[in-house]
Amino acid sequence: MPLQMLQYRLMLLFRLPTWGKLVALVCVGLPIVLIGSWLLMKATNMAWGEAAQLTFYVLQSVPGADITRFPQVSARLVLVAVHLLSLYTFATLVGLLTEDVRSNVEEIRCGNFPLPSRDHTVVLDCGVAPGRVVGTLQKILGAREAHGSHVYAGDIAVLSTYPKDELDNMIADVLPKHFGRVVTRHGSPIKVSDLERVAAPHARTVTYVSSASSTSRVAVQCAVQPGLAAVFDAVFCRADDASLRLLELPPELAGRTFAEVRRRFRRAVLCGLLPGAEVSKRSNSSSSSSGNSIILSPPDDRVLEPYDRLLLLAATLGDCTFIGGKTAPEAPQLPPLCRRYDGHRSRPRRLLLLSFDSCLSGPLLAALDEFGAPGCCVTVVSPEPCAGLPSGPTPLNRLVLRNHVGDPLGPGALLGADVAAADAVILSGTEGLPPDEADAVAVGTALLLQRLVADPWVMSCGGAEDVAAAAAVAASIDPDEYWRSAVLAGDGVRGSFSSISSINDDDGESTSESAAAVAAAAAAAPFEQRPPPPSRPLTFVCSIRDPQTRSVLQYIGVEACRTAVRTAVVAAVPGVGGGGAVASRGLNIEIIEPQALISGMLAQVGAEPMIVSALEDLLDEEGYEIYIKRSDRYGIPPYSHVSWSQGKRAEVRDKSYPDGHGCTAGV
Repeated sequence: MPLQMLQYRLMLLFRLPTWGKLVALVCVGLPIVLIGSWLLMKATNMAWGEAAQLTFYVLQSVPGADITRFPQVSARLVLVAVHLLSLYTFATLVGLLTEDVRSNVEEIRCGNFPLPSRDHTVVLDCGVAPGRVVGTLQKILGAREAHGSHVYAGDIAVLSTYPKDELDNMIADVLPKHFGRVVTRHGSPIKVSDLERVAAPHARTVTYVSSASSTSRVAVQCAVQPGLAAVFDAVFCRADDASLRLLELPPELAGRTFAEVRRRFRRAVLCGLLPGAEVSKRSNSSSSSSGNSIILSPPDDRVLEPYDRLLLLAATLGDCTFIGGKTAPEAPQLPPLCRRYDGHRSRPRRLLLLSFDSCLSGPLLAALDEFGAPGCCVTVVSPEPCAGLPSGPTPLNRLVLRNHVGDPLGPGALLGADVAAADAVILSGTEGLPPDEADAVAVGTALLLQRLVADPWVMSCGGAEDVAAAAAVAASIDPDEYWRSAVLAGDGVRGSFSSISSINDDDGESTSESAAAVAAAAAAAPFEQRPPPPSRPLTFVCSIRDPQTRSVLQYIGVEACRTAVRTAVVAAVPGVGGGGAVASRGLNIEIIEPQALISGMLAQVGAEPMIVSALEDLLDEEGYEIYIKRSDRYGIPPYSHVSWSQGKRAEVRDKSYPDGHGCTAGV
């Protein structure tokens, strides 16, 4: 029992702070020095001070302390005994100090102690996926590199409910160059004690990362205007590509019109202006000034006031340099214009909505009614009868919506919804799924669409009866068996250049029919051929959570377009196509990253808070919209060589914008 009590007391010594451990070690070593020096003094008749000094040197294993220089055997025995004790005392001292240093380093790296920082940047995580926090950090660091060190100054402190060690490892993997500038703390952003851990009251910038809002409006816009997802990604997400910047109006440009000032910038696009404070005080009319809100695309004849600020879209701040001089550059001469192309003819007429939660939300329905073409047909494919479906046409554009009940990931349901004739497919209802499952659904749907648009029989099928028969047969066949038995057009084309008989037999009939095609053809009665499906690629719009999923979806889209090109070549070669081969459709995948959009907006607003109204206008249903228009929409002949300035002048002559005016921001 006494031995156990002694061991317990010794264990308590290791819980003392560093200075307590040193004091305890001195208390142990001091008696050894005193007793050893007294014995050495008796054995050698040395002075007390000299004996104590030598004993201390031997106890601490100081180099140069010789314990064999005395001829007396007793002196040697005393010093050897002290040296043996020194092995324990010195090793204990080194071990204690090493352990304390390691603990302090571990506390600095993994500890949750408060930060003594000021004028720094704080990122608050409300419990979303850690990938969104890392994405926000990427946008913040990108904005700092693009705008300068004054933006998001100091270190970046992250307060997250995610485990600290796992978040640190993720940041180190994604941001290895900036890991030393990012400090993480575990806690909740709604607790004052946790906010003090990141010194939030003393921070210069605080960014709150919330859960992603609905992107249904953006999804419908991308379905109606293919390519718009890349525009949103460039404007909102990539600070190194293009970002909105506010610039003070140079004094020499005051009093000039907006159109004249716009021609002063060669490497930046003037998108709007922020009315000055003096203008807001002198004006009581909302039509002439909107206070502290940014006005996007004002009329060209608007005269700029000295206190106005310019909103520019540019890659770097150096691109915002204007051309000086009393007179503005001459407006370029327009090329010979042709008859303007009617843009309404190219708007999608048939949309396919895959609703995995069997619910049509109000914002999604409003977006469909706003951006859909008049009289557009929208087919909602859902596992169960879809809730929220209107009983009649929509009030604005008279859209006709119908519900097709079936598995959105099954080929039978998509064939029954006539996916081959659709202009665009929108994926919805995956917001409630875990991130991995939601991305898996997006990839699986893309693969399914790639197979369907490349199947020669699907692309050449006829009327509604044929489609219904194919849907019934495809639904009765196991999906694995269906894809194993299907010989895609892409596979047939690869062998067509080596052997024409692999596509056409002696009778000119196609031998690459799937199992569903054969069964449906046997069950279908003669029918009148329907109009051919659209020749342009099928647009597929989906949202992803993990940025790495983007590369997988892009690869699927590229392979689908390659297959479409090969089949088009085979169909056009005399003696090979012969009217029997059918060209497949390409697949254009519009990828939306809600996390990246929100993170990019937060990073830009943190760098320049005054542009928040402009970003809201671009995403708000009552604000401004981004349109993608063909050059012949402005009367410019196709394949003609025109400069950027000439194209902008042709755009000025176009008056078909909803508000009567707009500005060209990019190509």
